[in-house]
Amino acid sequence: MLRFNQSHSGEYALVAVAQCGEVGVDLECDRRLPDLEEMADRSFSAGERVVFHALPANDRLEAFFNCWTRKEAFLKALGDGLVRPLDNFEVSLTPGQPAKLLQIDGDYREASGGRSGDFP
Repeated sequence: MLRFNQSHSGEYALVAVAQCGEVGVDLECDRRLPDLEEMADRSFSAGERVVFHALPANDRLEAFFNCWTRKEAFLKALGDGLVRPLDNFEVSLTPGQPAKLLQIDGDYREASGGRSGDFP
């Protein structure tokens, strides 16, 4: 059975189609966020907040969108939407770092699912 997911932001759209397994995508156009720090503190896990605040200020906007889009794509693939709290799982966010699901409910083994934890 085919599965699909879509996202759009500004004038861009993204569609993913998978033949086996669920799929989730998210797309956000970079834009200035005056409450960037507060949004990260409200939405990110404790580990993500540590990494986020340790980054140089000029990397934080990209890191925020990395984290946000990876979290939303994961939730969309699960089909849970925002039923699962955003701070309940952790993703990579450092600019230039591959997209990874790092832990779910503090369990690093569950996040990897026997794989490397990479987003497909």
